[in-house]
Amino acid sequence: TNTEDDYQIIGGQTGFSQDEAGADAATAVGMTVTDNQDGTFSFAAKGVIGHRNDKDWFRLNFETSGIVDIFAVPYYYTQGFGNNLDIKLTLYDGSSNIVAQHSPGDTAHASLIGVSVSPGTYYVEIDGVGSPVVSSDYGSMGHYRINGDASAGTVTQDTTTEATQSPTTTTADRKTSCRERV
Repeated sequence: TNTEDDYQIIGGQTGFSQDEAGADAATAVGMTVTDNQDGTFSFAAKGVIGHRNDKDWFRLNFETSGIVDIFAVPYYYTQGFGNNLDIKLTLYDGSSNIVAQHSPGDTAHASLIGVSVSPGTYYVEIDGVGSPVVSSDYGSMGHYRINGDASAGTVTQDTTTEATQSPTTTTADRKTSCRERV
């Protein structure tokens, strides 16, 4: 059995790229939020799990209760696997308690559907965990994208303002209104 860690050897010589997302609740970054103009909003982010211990954290703030659906998909995803990243998706509340978690063993993507949220700050964590069906977490690295939909009242973001794609797409210190799902 070969237990040599090639990623650590290469990374020790070349260095790892700077992490684009926070590694915990204190350093979590916001997501781009779009008001769908129908009482719901969508949010999105993308990132890279760059090494075995990398975890990416994103922040969402809800001012009222509602329902959230979150999807995390590796790039180049095709019917199960087809990439190196096997995602574990976790939603935490503002006290870092797990609200919901999904890490399927038979596919690389993960989703949280119909999760109830109360007013407050929530964190989405992406972790490359590998799968006992296919491999360990050793090579579970790569690019991914997160998207989601929510009907959770008013959502506020607190990241750096980015260029908007339309007048209803906002980031950073702006508010996107949505009605609570009935």
